Amino acid sequence: MRLIFLIVLLASCAPPLSQQPAEVNSELVSYIDQFEEIYVGLDNDEAGKKAMEAVAKVLPANKVKLVTWTLKDPHKMLEDGR
Repeated sequence: MRLIFLIVLLASCAPPLSQQPAEVNSELVSYIDQFEEIYVGLDNDEAGKKAMEAVAKVLPANKVKLVTWTLKDPHKMLEDGR
């Protein structure tokens, strides 16, 4: 089983997803679609949650798994040794 962990890949390659999700790079989405499971995890604040929902809308719904953190973001978790 192949997995991809997607944090900001889509958001960095397109206009703000919350504004224009239809303009996401189709080649990038096609590449990501080859994976059986797609994990999406962004910051645990309100903006991060909204962006995560927007990213999930442009990916195959049956493959997307949303990741939430116990702290603000993955960086903070690494800093705290979690």
